[in-house]
Amino acid sequence: MDADPYNRETLQPEFVLGLARGKYEDIEPFLKVGREINKHFSHPAGQMAALIYNFSKRDAKKAQEFVKAWTRGERNGKYQIIDFTQALLHSQKANNNGRIHELTHAGIIIKAWNIFPPNQKGSLAQLQAAGTTKIEPIS
Repeated sequence: MDADPYNRETLQPEFVLGLARGKYEDIEPFLKVGREINKHFSHPAGQMAALIYNFSKRDAKKAQEFVKAWTRGERNGKYQIIDFTQALLHSQKANNNGRIHELTHAGIIIKAWNIFPPNQKGSLAQLQAAGTTKIEPIS
């Protein structure tokens, strides 16, 4: 994936289909998850599927808990970071005429994932750093 924020090229559908049938043949269940998150929160379904797929490769149990908490609207205690994520994404959109750059969007969600471990609440300040620093690797 090109990390240049000024690159407006789009991947051709045939190329994406080839990846889904080859290197990422096990992504199909995550497409449903991406669409579910899109339905409830208007986040890009494809991007969400790709992120959750990668999260699952790192820690399947944590990814399942992250998605379940997000889609069920759990926002208290250790799930508070999800509420901060939603608020920050909404704020970014509102401040940019209803748009949020896909790299900023992904960066905020990756930061939330990295903060998410059980019993760690996280803070809005930790997430806000995602909008001003480079995208960190998924841990």
